[in-house]
Amino acid sequence: MYLTDLALELIGETEGKGYIFPCPHKDKVKAINRHALSRAIANNCPSGCKNDCSTCENSDCKSDDQIHEEKNRIGIGHFTPHDLRRTAATFMAQAGEMDEVIDTILNHAKQRVIKVYNQYRYDKEKQAALETWEINLKSIVFGKEEVLIHTIT
Repeated sequence: MYLTDLALELIGETEGKGYIFPCPHKDKVKAINRHALSRAIANNCPSGCKNDCSTCENSDCKSDDQIHEEKNRIGIGHFTPHDLRRTAATFMAQAGEMDEVIDTILNHAKQRVIKVYNQYRYDKEKQAALETWEINLKSIVFGKEEVLIHTIT
């Protein structure tokens, strides 16, 4: 799988560690659990309301006059890791990427006849799509309102 420069920068140095995202338990030499990010996001709110104050059963949480973004540890409203995948896929589609390329980036399995007959991996197209997404993501983070449309050369 291709990783952009930004992804590599965010991940940091991994050489010799064995896993990009290792299990935090010292006695376990394996990757983190596939649900670790979901659990970390759900446990983000100190009141235990799973990062969604509208469902909070803690009356102190609702009555302390702080907005939810001030209470939780990452300072943003409720979301799931799947929302991040959906956002990236939507922006890639908006930039003109083919559904087949987006599906392979999301690691979706090919279906029916195409699964048998189309063995192409779309590596060049995935790299171009991820580089375009990286540029668009940087423009979102840094407040620019432009969306880059990328064409494969």
